[in-house]
Amino acid sequence: MQLDSAGVPHWLGLLQAVDAVKDVKASAPPPVVEPENAAPEAQPRRRFSSNSTRRLESKNQHATLEYKRVSLNADISAYILRLYLRDSFLELPEHAALILGDSIDVKGALGMPNVALHADATPGYDSAWCRDYSSWPAATSTTGTPLYPIVLDAKAEHCHLHLQGWRTTTGLLLQQPIALSQHFTPAFAKYAMRQVVPLLGAAVGLQEGSSVHMTVRPPELHLPANCYTVRIQPMKMIVGSNAFLSSLMGLLKFSKMQSTNVEAWTSTVEADIFLNGQVVSKRMDLLLGSSLGACKGVHVIMWGQVDTANNVLDMTLGIPADTLAATGIKSLPRDYVLPVPVTGTPQSPNVNWSKAVAQLTELSIRRQVTKGMPWLSSVINSLGGPKLDMSEYPTAPSLVGQLPWEAQDASQEDMALGADLIQL
Repeated sequence: MQLDSAGVPHWLGLLQAVDAVKDVKASAPPPVVEPENAAPEAQPRRRFSSNSTRRLESKNQHATLEYKRVSLNADISAYILRLYLRDSFLELPEHAALILGDSIDVKGALGMPNVALHADATPGYDSAWCRDYSSWPAATSTTGTPLYPIVLDAKAEHCHLHLQGWRTTTGLLLQQPIALSQHFTPAFAKYAMRQVVPLLGAAVGLQEGSSVHMTVRPPELHLPANCYTVRIQPMKMIVGSNAFLSSLMGLLKFSKMQSTNVEAWTSTVEADIFLNGQVVSKRMDLLLGSSLGACKGVHVIMWGQVDTANNVLDMTLGIPADTLAATGIKSLPRDYVLPVPVTGTPQSPNVNWSKAVAQLTELSIRRQVTKGMPWLSSVINSLGGPKLDMSEYPTAPSLVGQLPWEAQDASQEDMALGADLIQL
């Protein structure tokens, strides 16, 4: 076995360098003095139960983690070494096991020759990114000096992960964000999507395709990291009927959508996930349902934070101007958004509907006054009342990407224009 100068096996040093394992030390236990008439020592408990699941107390005193075994097979090529695992298993938190499925197959390559062989054996994969040493990233104090390339492909029952980059003197430098393709299952909606956007926890399936495509990007593409940015491509899905959706449709007077499953189209979903359990969700736009009156579906916005460690929700539901126009409140600034606080937990979001009703009423009065009696706004303001003009109004954070339904409309208009030109 190859050892380094400190007498540590090379493979263990590699795992320690990327923070996959902590330092392991062994020492003789202190002597134990048995008191007189001591009770017989109980038999030590097995580390792993004979069942497929076990329980582990978490840092939260009132919560326990259920663990489940997932079958694991692996083929790893590292220079002249080959590591094969067959009929092994990996213990994961039960919710993670439900998301991934019952089996995981891992294929990896370390070092240029093995990465090239991996590329030759994998359709659609190219190792040109690491063949020329002169094109490798320059060394920095954060990312370190590149030592050799690494490729990892993990295929689970419901998920496929691809990672490529360089082992460096400080960890692992990714050549591109980690790519993930995840089958959309009820477990994925319940345990993953709900932590990012609670409304999506009620999704029952995708309307188009069967997988969700996403990327995971650490700062400077360097591992290990304390924060990871997850970006999910726009999705067309079916959201099941629930109290959140029914209350929203009731507030907006869209009774046709209160008791049935609703089609939903998301913009790009992006969130920063921290190792301490904090999730900061960027703005996500959602188009619910088909054409309703003057509004092409119900457009809503969500953004905010989730503290998964303490199970606390602090988000905002935004009702934009185009949706408010369909309710009769028209002529608002294009970027106007009515903010509604959302608290509670990801499992049971608590929307402040009473505040939403009060804000809608005030907004309706404000529009009537500024449209029919603009002088009244100045009078009320001079008496210490609220400003009724639209010189100041709430907005939402910047959009991530573009709205896919607007892009589709523009594409259809271009196609129609092209057809007209062909006819001419």
